[in-house]
Amino acid sequence: MSVTTRTVGDALTEAAALHQQGRPAEAEAIYRGLLQRHPGSPDARFRLGLLLAQSERLAEAVEMFNAALLIAPAFAPLWSEQAAAQMRLGRFDAAAASYDRLLALRPDDTEALNNRGAALMRLAHPADALVDFDAALTVRPDLPEALCNRGNALLALGRAADALASYDRALVLRPTLAQAATYRAEALERLGRPADALASLDQAIAAAPGLVLAHYNRGTLLQALDRQAEAIASFDVALALAPGHAAAACNRATSLRALGRLDAALAGYNQALAHDPTLMQALVNRAILLAMHGRHQQALQDYARAKAVFPDSTEVHWNEALCRLAMGDFEGGWRENEWRWRTDALRPGERHYAQPLWLGETKLAGRTILLHGEQGHGDVLQFCRFAPLVAALAGPSGGAQGTATGTATGASTGTDTRTATGAAMGAHVVLAVPSTLARLIRTMPGPQRVIAQNEPPPAFDLHCPLLSLPLALGTTLETIPATIPYLAADPDQERAWRIRLAPLPGLRVGLVWAGNPRPADPASNAIDRRRSMSLSQMAPLGAVPGVSFVSLQKGHRADEAKAPPAGMVLHDWTDELWDFADTAALIAALDLVISVDTSVVHLTGALGKPVWVLNRYDTCWRWLYGRTDSPWYPTARLFRQSSYGDWDGVIAEVVTALRERAG
Repeated sequence: MSVTTRTVGDALTEAAALHQQGRPAEAEAIYRGLLQRHPGSPDARFRLGLLLAQSERLAEAVEMFNAALLIAPAFAPLWSEQAAAQMRLGRFDAAAASYDRLLALRPDDTEALNNRGAALMRLAHPADALVDFDAALTVRPDLPEALCNRGNALLALGRAADALASYDRALVLRPTLAQAATYRAEALERLGRPADALASLDQAIAAAPGLVLAHYNRGTLLQALDRQAEAIASFDVALALAPGHAAAACNRATSLRALGRLDAALAGYNQALAHDPTLMQALVNRAILLAMHGRHQQALQDYARAKAVFPDSTEVHWNEALCRLAMGDFEGGWRENEWRWRTDALRPGERHYAQPLWLGETKLAGRTILLHGEQGHGDVLQFCRFAPLVAALAGPSGGAQGTATGTATGASTGTDTRTATGAAMGAHVVLAVPSTLARLIRTMPGPQRVIAQNEPPPAFDLHCPLLSLPLALGTTLETIPATIPYLAADPDQERAWRIRLAPLPGLRVGLVWAGNPRPADPASNAIDRRRSMSLSQMAPLGAVPGVSFVSLQKGHRADEAKAPPAGMVLHDWTDELWDFADTAALIAALDLVISVDTSVVHLTGALGKPVWVLNRYDTCWRWLYGRTDSPWYPTARLFRQSSYGDWDGVIAEVVTALRERAG
């Protein structure tokens, strides 16, 4: 006996009532029984699809909607519900295609236009998404969700000011639209208005206290503002709302690390990776922390895990380079260090030339190569030592050039490293350095010409950044060219300083307590805060008898020399130091330099003068780990913090050593 239309309708009504009463299993049984008897009912398939979707059985729901659409392809709600389920499944291509079919049936459907735009945003097509959002707003200008989404598209296109205007319109229409206030904060942050961004996030949280994204973004903003304790509080709320939020756990750990709570930070990274074992930021940050503790092999395991998932990640490769260099693995470290030019921090400083980059693969005999400085002054001072070795390269015809090396330990008088053959056959070297270093570096043997970086270079055949030279020359830990001095002070200037310093009794010691803060570069600024101290923290040095102190502090915190701590007499002639050659002459007249990790350390080491390096716990890679000496500078002695931020312990060690030295 056939099922009548009335019977089908009754069954659908009964199933719908059961569904509304919270009895989905009974409703599903009726729908499926009906479909067994009447498989061609699109209405039954549609309603069963809705039930499945509401029960989070999304894949089954999509299959049911597909089956219904084969029967009733012009039934617009089917396309709408199928697209919604596909969006929740993350099938954004399929969702966009479903919205295409829906809009072919209902071209002015504002919800469909807005939702298709949302799908296109998830597919990283913000320009196409913007067209949809604008179309939706043409039909319905007062749709706040479309205005919010339009702001997201504009933000993705780099139009932060336009995005802000769109978010503002959305919030005028609906002040409680927390998503708009949350994303508005990102636009304000990009526009350099962090205080307003924080207020916008607070507005979002007031409207929707359970919005995880608002709490998470508030934490990241506070973290960027170096308000680490407040950032941790925001991440705590995000994690209370979403305990599996791996990114929140990771960023919370980073704030803990910035506060010196290293054990808690390590536990936080472990927590993040328990939630998401492939979270790159957690793997990299845990590796950095492990390396900080000297656990380099474990750090390398994390970098390997990260590269397995993100083989082209600049952040992973460059941080691995720093780890390998710090542990003395120069072969792997120099190779990975070439990724530095892809980092956001160094990419703006990369110099592009039409001439080929030289990394040691071709012979240089008779050719001109431009070597150019990069990064900070200290890097140039440290790596300019390789220029004479490049000038000496002259491999025999048809053979390899060989590897240029230098004396790894011990001091000697600086000499031209080129042999007679090298002088005739070697490379012509042009060395481009910052103008404040040019006069000093012209004292180094080897390069035929030293120019300031702001000068146009002469004609050249090849080029190489200074920090790529160790890779090009195959430098290992054992073959670091450490023949010193390789730079020299002007003899007349040095003589004049010796005369002026003659009345100072005892050991004459230069002091540097702070580096360049680089406030425009948050990462460098954070490092500077860890490597620098105040002059007052050096106060115990003033109690050491038989020592006269001379300030070498320029720039940031130089004014502290005008009011030294009680008990310290500090002589300050830094107003007379205009470039590094001037500073070199004063250092040459001193007996010892005590400095935090700044360019003055490299200058003193290059001059062959004794230098004591006050080193932060998370030491720079160049000082290696577990050493009190340096293969780069035979006259250097390292005093490293025994715990994070402990300058008092470092100064106590220096006081003891200085008493011995002065005595």
